[in-house]
Amino acid sequence: NYLLDIGDWSDKNVSGTMTISGKMLRNIVLGNDDSSAIVISISSLILGSVPMLESLKLSNISTLSGIVDLRNAGHIREVYADGTSVTQIKLPSGSDITNLSYGSSNQYIVLNNQKQLTSVDYSQCKEAVTTFAVSDCPNLDAFSMLVDIIDAQNQAGSLVLKGVRLQGINYTS
Repeated sequence: NYLLDIGDWSDKNVSGTMTISGKMLRNIVLGNDDSSAIVISISSLILGSVPMLESLKLSNISTLSGIVDLRNAGHIREVYADGTSVTQIKLPSGSDITNLSYGSSNQYIVLNNQKQLTSVDYSQCKEAVTTFAVSDCPNLDAFSMLVDIIDAQNQAGSLVLKGVRLQGINYTS
């Protein structure tokens, strides 16, 4: 419970379901930017009590799927899930997150009261998004994001977007 960091696990031979908890954990690095250096092959991640977590790096763990639930990580600032098969990232409402990246299988972009969020990389999942809900995220151009997703899905020939909610945005054409 007193560890602030567990180190870089991207080069460790770990598979199956990984469960991590620690009341003081601030940084979790399981993936990295170099996909050729990834050894870890976990299929799911369960985050227990990690209330102080600020950074979660899952980049390029292609075997990782399912949902990453960060609703109890109220101090989260950055989440990198690009290169994964994660279908949803659940964020706490009103967190101080500034950077967020999604993998190609992500189906849900749900951002609620993320006042500090300035960078969202959804380029890998544009064609897979079924739900797009952005409420009170003043630093994001949510309408342009929505148009970008619809355009990508139309170009792919399959509009899979089913639910849209934009709230608290200012848009002028």
